[in-house]
Amino acid sequence: MNRRTVLGGVIVLFCLVATWCVAYTIGRNEVKITGLPTALQGQHLESRVSAQKSVVAALQGQTTSMVSTPAITNPAIFAIVNQERNKAGVPALVDNKQLDDAALTKCKDMATRGYWGHTTPEGTGPWKFIDDQGYIYLSAAENLAYGYTHTSEVIAGWLDSPDHRDNLLNRVYTETGLGVCPATNYQGLKNTFIVVQLFGAPR
Repeated sequence: MNRRTVLGGVIVLFCLVATWCVAYTIGRNEVKITGLPTALQGQHLESRVSAQKSVVAALQGQTTSMVSTPAITNPAIFAIVNQERNKAGVPALVDNKQLDDAALTKCKDMATRGYWGHTTPEGTGPWKFIDDQGYIYLSAAENLAYGYTHTSEVIAGWLDSPDHRDNLLNRVYTETGLGVCPATNYQGLKNTFIVVQLFGAPR
């Protein structure tokens, strides 16, 4: 990554209990990759990437077909996430247009080009999508999901994963942006939806 000096070792651990999972943590001066010994009911999990300006997490959902009218919508995600934050005693997130635009751009980029993950095939990190919208932040995070048909399933999946839950309920983040887009012939699924939620702590 041309914006950060990366030093350190790499440890990779794959867990094959009805799924596979890998956690990523990237700091200014180190790279660690560690396996997570948990399976999420047949779901594939890629967990958190953290940097001085970026903490990201991604979750792949279960195989489903896309419905004609999406049951996953920005307002529903926004509402349920803030309900969960309220239960946890964490202040509600405020919607931010720049983060909305960044999330939708990332969503469409994955759908159009068929890749899955925090970085593009060229190695561009998720913060690039945020930076391109002019959002100035101290810390940012990204949760990703696909393969679900209902918002409640997406949120439940994120809450069941410690790293995703940490992003969702982290009081450091005060703003959020959402992107939901359809994807055809994506990652082995004929039709699905991709969900991107970005979190930000503005400077």
